[in-house]
Amino acid sequence: MKYDGEICSCGNKGCVEAQASTDVLNKILKNHRKNKESSLFKLDKVEFHQVFKFADQGDKLALEIRNYCLNIWPSAIVNYIHAYDPEVIIIGGHLGMM
Repeated sequence: MKYDGEICSCGNKGCVEAQASTDVLNKILKNHRKNKESSLFKLDKVEFHQVFKFADQGDKLALEIRNYCLNIWPSAIVNYIHAYDPEVIIIGGHLGMM
């Protein structure tokens, strides 16, 4: 999967928030309109809990998006570790489960 990402709200390109956040999921989907059999296209708004659910059910596009995002998040954490040398990493947020 290749997704070049969007310009982040901070003005940079390539930020985790601009590449693998809940806000960008629907933009990622727009780049994969050829994969119409995905259950993700039946939803009005896609959130991560749905991506994970459909990936677990074998939806190829959901699996691809999940893996794409799961490769970005740890890379960002490693960069934070190298930049700031923290003793603890705490990750916040939610998967949009409502």
